[in-house]
Amino acid sequence: MSLRKKINQNCRGCINYPYAAGNWRKQTTLCTVTNCSFREVSPVTKPKKLSPRRTRWSNAEIAQHDQKIKNLEYKQFMEALYA
Repeated sequence: MSLRKKINQNCRGCINYPYAAGNWRKQTTLCTVTNCSFREVSPVTKPKKLSPRRTRWSNAEIAQHDQKIKNLEYKQFMEALYA
């Protein structure tokens, strides 16, 4: 297995939330883990053209992602509370 495939596999396993918006590459782009040894070489989604008015994700996609993560965290919290 190549180094790139191993890095991608690590990022996919760490950050891929099935209920979050976007595919695993978009989720990796927004990754906030700072102590990851792969941080500098992690895969990112690169748009064809990036202007000051355009971000990698639209505001709607970011809001949807944040809401799904909050719902997932709440669901995990409730499951742990009543387990």
